[in-house]
Amino acid sequence: MVASWQHYGTYDESAHPDLWDGVVGYWAPCLGPTGLRLHDVSRWNNWGTLINMDAATDWVVSDGRYALDFDGSNDYVRMPRPSQIPQSNADKFTIATWVLLRQGYGKLLDVNSTTGIIVYASTVGNLSGGIQMGVGTTYPITSATQLTANTWTLLTIVFNDKNVQLYFNGRSDGSGTSAQRPDFSTASFDLGGTGGVETANGQIDDFVVWNRDLSAGEVAALHRLGRGGMLQRRPRRRVYTEPAGFRAHYATQRNAQLIGGGLR
Repeated sequence: MVASWQHYGTYDESAHPDLWDGVVGYWAPCLGPTGLRLHDVSRWNNWGTLINMDAATDWVVSDGRYALDFDGSNDYVRMPRPSQIPQSNADKFTIATWVLLRQGYGKLLDVNSTTGIIVYASTVGNLSGGIQMGVGTTYPITSATQLTANTWTLLTIVFNDKNVQLYFNGRSDGSGTSAQRPDFSTASFDLGGTGGVETANGQIDDFVVWNRDLSAGEVAALHRLGRGGMLQRRPRRRVYTEPAGFRAHYATQRNAQLIGGGLR
């Protein structure tokens, strides 16, 4: 059985509340099909819209969980910029997403391509490394490791006052300094590209945005949890109920010290 909505908890039920600190957008295809709308489960209701996608065929089961499938032609998801991320001079934020790229390279994220950020992923030498992140029209920051085709990979970008750290499957894999802080203006977050030859060809799951810079330990923990891991419910405590017809009985000495116990 494929896990879906009823198998997961919300942010206030999570077994990993520390990772939810600062989450301002969480789009989780792993929760299962929701038509042409991609729900934001962060509580901020920044719901996304599937563009040029087919609700009947682009929700797929991949490695035992649901995901969104992008055809590499014109598929993408448009989501509003979380209001907690400033329109301009954004200094601290983290973006993480699980990606399965079938081949080549593609644009994973486009937020105001002229002054905001663009993120590419690659399985080949078209780009340096598996992640390439640019602020505006320059692309100075790349990771060292290429993606393996048809393999799920967690890509994480941590932005802290122009200092950018890239993580590949939870480990540090590249860093750099941006010439400027991003200016998103009123642009939407376009996941999977915006159409054309640079659109991602593959599958995407668990796209999460924080309005803070995650630590290296938190990124590693995020990877260990796997797809949908932040949505795991915390264990429920079992409450003992005394069986009917029984009551606790304790044997005591004359000085009232406890020496034994049982049921009767």
